[in-house]
Amino acid sequence: MNQNFFKCLPSEITVDILSRLPARTVACCKCVCKPWFDLVRTSEFVKYHLSKSVPTLLVFENPNQSKLYRVLEFEDDLNLERHELHFNPITEFRLPETYHGDIYGSVNGLLFLRDENLKPEGLFICNPITRDYIKLEGPPEFVCSDKHVAYGFGVSKISGEYKVVRISHECHLEGVGRLNVSIPEWQIYTLGTGSWRTNIALVPDHLFVYGVTRHSFLSTRNSGVFLNGILHWLAYDINGHLQIFCFDLETEAYFGLSSPLSHTGCFAALCVLGDSLCLCDSVPDTEVAIWSVKERGDKKVWVKVLGIRKTSEFYDFNYMRFTGLLFPIKIYKDGGVLFEWDGHYLVFYDEKNRRIEYDEFNNWHQAVIHTPSFLSLKRFDMENVSTF
Repeated sequence: MNQNFFKCLPSEITVDILSRLPARTVACCKCVCKPWFDLVRTSEFVKYHLSKSVPTLLVFENPNQSKLYRVLEFEDDLNLERHELHFNPITEFRLPETYHGDIYGSVNGLLFLRDENLKPEGLFICNPITRDYIKLEGPPEFVCSDKHVAYGFGVSKISGEYKVVRISHECHLEGVGRLNVSIPEWQIYTLGTGSWRTNIALVPDHLFVYGVTRHSFLSTRNSGVFLNGILHWLAYDINGHLQIFCFDLETEAYFGLSSPLSHTGCFAALCVLGDSLCLCDSVPDTEVAIWSVKERGDKKVWVKVLGIRKTSEFYDFNYMRFTGLLFPIKIYKDGGVLFEWDGHYLVFYDEKNRRIEYDEFNNWHQAVIHTPSFLSLKRFDMENVSTF
């Protein structure tokens, strides 16, 4: 092949070829020549590559306070008889200095992290592939207290604005099963503006969005779940009934979804599986149930899509009774489901053989689906972007 072959290719064809490659391979291609280096940084390439990028598993490990983030590739097309819970490493990183944070969201290759000490300034947006990050200052009104604080991160569907949403409440029980909840405080940070803003019109004073307090160990599993331009949280009305609170990032309007559960949902987890909003219910003694939102005409209804019977295997891998929060991460092509259990295990349910497999990580960890991209944070004006 003539050595000038690639030089003569139209740029749109080169973009199409390179955008089909995994992020790790594209990173190597950037070093081939300056035209490719410049091409990979264009908005056209970033958009095309993101549309073809294959989701990965991102894990936050903290053995001996190492605070390590790892991006791992799934082996979903091997048609294995059994899953060994082994993943191919793509990259790993640590934030510089003493910065680190629990994972509160992953959108289009950007991670939203919150410092585990719950400091108001401990908020970060970073991209593991481009190796840049933004340290967000906390809302000026924020005071460290025992308020319940919930966060969410997503991108609006039409304007493409990336936003961090913060909701905080003060609440206490009033009588049996009745919550006395203060009017929530709302702050929104749009990347590229450099500041937080408050919109009183957003406030739904009849709902309590469960969040995290300074003394809570439940951390991030009620961070906003993002799907199709909308953030979703588990919430309670004034009578303690579980609902799904939904916030449209484009219109900045909210609406609610009913819950399919008859109980309070203290061990329920919202998640996205495929292209569907799902709710995993770990409370019943007999099974783990996964519900999915389906369209029925102009209505949204909950449909139970999977029930996993709690056999002895659910209890044998830990000396404690199985009562922890089970968070679905991925449904494999063969019907198997990958879960995170209580921040200590990856649990795989083998649908074909009705079997549970697990893999223990060292110390605390989190695992989320993450789609690698070359979206640079330097595109956002008014932000102080650093590298690691």
